Amino acid sequence: MMPSKDVTTWSAMIMGFAINGENDMGLALFAEMEKKGPKPNSVTFVGVLTACNHKTLVNEAWRLLGRMSKVYGIAPGIEHYGCMVDLLARAGQVKDAEILIRSMAMKPDGAIWGSLLNGCLIHGHAEVGDRLGKLLIELEPQHSGRYVLLANMYAEMGNWEDATRVRKMMKDREVVTSSAWSFIEIDGVVHKFVANDKSHSHSRKIYKTLNQLRRDLEGFSIVLRLLHRLRWPVNHPPKTFPVKDSVGWTKKTVSNGSRTHCMKVWNPINNKKFETLSYLPPLSDDSIAKEIDYMLKKGWIPCLEFDEIGHVYRENSTMPGYYDGRYWTLWKLPMFGCTDPSMVLNEIHQCKTAYPNAYIRCVAFDNIKQGQCMAFIIQKPTATVTAAANA
Repeated sequence: MMPSKDVTTWSAMIMGFAINGENDMGLALFAEMEKKGPKPNSVTFVGVLTACNHKTLVNEAWRLLGRMSKVYGIAPGIEHYGCMVDLLARAGQVKDAEILIRSMAMKPDGAIWGSLLNGCLIHGHAEVGDRLGKLLIELEPQHSGRYVLLANMYAEMGNWEDATRVRKMMKDREVVTSSAWSFIEIDGVVHKFVANDKSHSHSRKIYKTLNQLRRDLEGFSIVLRLLHRLRWPVNHPPKTFPVKDSVGWTKKTVSNGSRTHCMKVWNPINNKKFETLSYLPPLSDDSIAKEIDYMLKKGWIPCLEFDEIGHVYRENSTMPGYYDGRYWTLWKLPMFGCTDPSMVLNEIHQCKTAYPNAYIRCVAFDNIKQGQCMAFIIQKPTATVTAAANA
């Protein structure tokens, strides 16, 4: 046990609890600090307000902000205002957040306006978001995230013309998208990594180890699939839908008359293709986030598709084209420039709210190879809804 705990120790513990999701413990520790610890400083209140931010404790945050100045005589800094604006924006109190920004003693930076714009995007405050997005692009014309947020908001509104215009503006100004990075600390030294980074002194050993892990995982995956087939119950085979192809693959051509095979997604087996709907239980948000994180790390573009009518089943489909007529509808635009799984999860929740009784899947596209890389089911209708649709 530490013989003495100064304000730095208390502040570090409070912030540690806050950023790791232990918000109640962080707030409880601050209450204990007020009773028997040293006098808190401005850094302490950044940690406390961060804990409130994660819990969206708006009233508690206002109380602590007032206590900081009235009881301890600490003038709020831009970090404290940033926490409050982010909290209010996430809670949907966009007008209060803007009033707070206007009342700040210092000039607000792009991060604070960006937090407010994100709140407008989450809660559908289109008019305020449009104004803030244009302001942010003027303040930070080389910040790619500002363009992406504004374009996504226009897409939410169905304003495709302005969404395309913002994307074009970003391209014309040659705005560079910032690469995501990660770091690890070993023996007091911080090692930073970005995608395809080979600048590290041990990069050859690192990639060699990663390749070995990948081969081991692939081998493990093959074994699991074999075991799964051996143990699959005889009376519950996978649900497959064989499809006869009325036009042979060798006869399919593109408009220029070449012999290229168009829209060839599944490998044909005797001119049949199969689509399988999983028996797995619904995925949790954490599981979905891990899948999306994998997509983003691979540089793929996530998008959502849904089917409310039953076209994913061949017998329910009357749609011509696209093989046998099975058809998915795209939810908004593909999420170009997305770097955070939470952005995709937000879209998933909106899609679920709009179509609670539909099939919903997440698809990843490789923009370089121009093809679909992976897809997984996020939501399936209940048995009652499915039966009613088939009736």
